[in-house]
Amino acid sequence: MTDSQNNLKLQQTPDGSYTLLRTDMGETYHSRHGALTESEHVFIKNGLDLVNIQGTIHVLEVGLGTLLNAYLAAQFAQENQKQLLYYGIEKYPVPLPLLKRPEMEWDRKQEQYKKLVESDWEKEITLNPFCTIKKIEADALSYQAKHSIDIIFFDAFAPNYQGEMWDKAYFEKLYNQLNPGGIFTTYCAKGSVRRDLASVGFSMERKPGPPGKREMLVGTKPLSFE
Repeated sequence: MTDSQNNLKLQQTPDGSYTLLRTDMGETYHSRHGALTESEHVFIKNGLDLVNIQGTIHVLEVGLGTLLNAYLAAQFAQENQKQLLYYGIEKYPVPLPLLKRPEMEWDRKQEQYKKLVESDWEKEITLNPFCTIKKIEADALSYQAKHSIDIIFFDAFAPNYQGEMWDKAYFEKLYNQLNPGGIFTTYCAKGSVRRDLASVGFSMERKPGPPGKREMLVGTKPLSFE
């Protein structure tokens, strides 16, 4: 187990959901103001809700972490009857005991979450009739998706903790993996991040952030280069 995996502590947030605290960094995997609320706002409302394509939606998550975003995406797919193929990249998987978090009002049975947590890495699993997920243990910086992507959930630690993930060259790589019209969504609203994303080709938009954050960013890859 790596140092990063050893320095993790389960922490409940005000909406009743849980995040993980990296005690060596003082940084959490999801917002201290509400892990569930943040994920729904950033990656569902300002992510999957914006995708308007026919056929299967290909999702790439950079920073799979606690699996919360993947789980909510699976729920979204089932509720909206949209086919989803989801690839989640994580260099340092969270130890299994920390993923088996206590029950919450919003998810008493946790059947799909339990299946996701206990599933094998590097293997596609069907969480429900509308969503297939593959957990990938890899360095996101060197990972190349085998399919073109329709939406990227960018959920790396903040730039001051994980600066290499927010590098302009990496943004360009991600941009090139997106289909025209594809979406990049992240909780971060830092000005330098917005400018770097715009410089590689994204059409950027600041949007109201989740509780505790004034703004967040959504980028779209243009449909044409005219």
